[in-house]
Amino acid sequence: MGESSLFTRKRLAVLAVVVLVAFAGCAGGTSDDNDDDSGVNKSEALAEFGSDLEDDVTPASELSVDKETVTSNALAAMESVETYEISTELTVNTTQNNVDRSRTLDSEVAVDRGQQEFAVEQVVTVGTREVTTDVYFVDGTLYQRSAALASQVGSEWIKIDVGDNQSQQFRAQDEVGLHERLLENGSVTFVGKQAVDGEDAYRLRIESDASSLAEYLDMTQEPTADVNYTAAIWVSADSGDLLRSEGFIETTVDSEATTAESTIQYTETFTYTDVSVTLPDAASTAVEIDDAGQLQG
Repeated sequence: MGESSLFTRKRLAVLAVVVLVAFAGCAGGTSDDNDDDSGVNKSEALAEFGSDLEDDVTPASELSVDKETVTSNALAAMESVETYEISTELTVNTTQNNVDRSRTLDSEVAVDRGQQEFAVEQVVTVGTREVTTDVYFVDGTLYQRSAALASQVGSEWIKIDVGDNQSQQFRAQDEVGLHERLLENGSVTFVGKQAVDGEDAYRLRIESDASSLAEYLDMTQEPTADVNYTAAIWVSADSGDLLRSEGFIETTVDSEATTAESTIQYTETFTYTDVSVTLPDAASTAVEIDDAGQLQG
C-alpha cells in the first residue's frame, strides 16, 4: 500500500476507536511475519484490562452510585470538552492467507474540537522497522509528513483537501466523541471504582459492533466486516471526564479473494488541556494529492 493513499476517505473512515490503525496499516508499506505475536486470546486480553493500575476494583454492588448516574455524568463531561490530548499504545495482529503479521503503534494526539483540527505524532513498528509519521488536519486539509515520501513524491509532505467531508474526517480522530457514541449505543456494564493515577474513577465496560460506529463515521459503502468491540473505560468520579480507555477488537473482513482476521489491543490515556494545532512551516512544500491518492498537477 503506497503512503500517498493514506488520506483517502475510505482509509480515514475506519471502524472502531482505532482510526490510527489505518495509519499503521499504510505507513510502513511492508509487513514482516511474526508468528510469536499472533492468535491473541480474547479472555486473557480482557482479564488484563487495568492490570497496571495500582488499586484494585471496588465492585459496583458496594457503591452508592448507579450505572445511570455514572454514564449520565460521563456523557455530560464528554459533550463539554473543547480540547484534549491522547497518548495511545496499540498492537495489531492480522492473519491473512495463512500468514500472521504484527505491528505496533505509539502516538501522541492533540485535538481541538471547536476548530475541528488535530495533530498526530506517531511511530509504527513492523518487525525491526520503525516509521515515524506526523499528521495534521488544519482548515479542512489533511497533511502528512514522512521521510519515506521524499523518494515517492519529491517532498516529505503531502496534503489533501477533504472538501465537504471535513466533519467526517474529524470525527474519525475525535476519540472523546467516539466514546460518547459508544456510551449512548453500546451495551454498558458498571464494573466499579478504581483509581487512575491517584484520581478516583468509575470503571465501565462497553460492548459494541460495527453498526453504531459506522453510522458515527458516516460509513455507508465500506467492505463487509464483522467487528466485535469490548472496552473498559475509566471516568473521573468527580468531574466525569474520560481518563483512560482500554480496548480489544476482533475484525473479520471478507472479500472475493481472501479473508483477513485481526485482533487489536490498545490503551489510551486522556489529558484535558489547552490545544493549539499549528501547521509547521515546512508543510508549505506539501505535494497535493486527490482522494484516490493520485498526484495533482
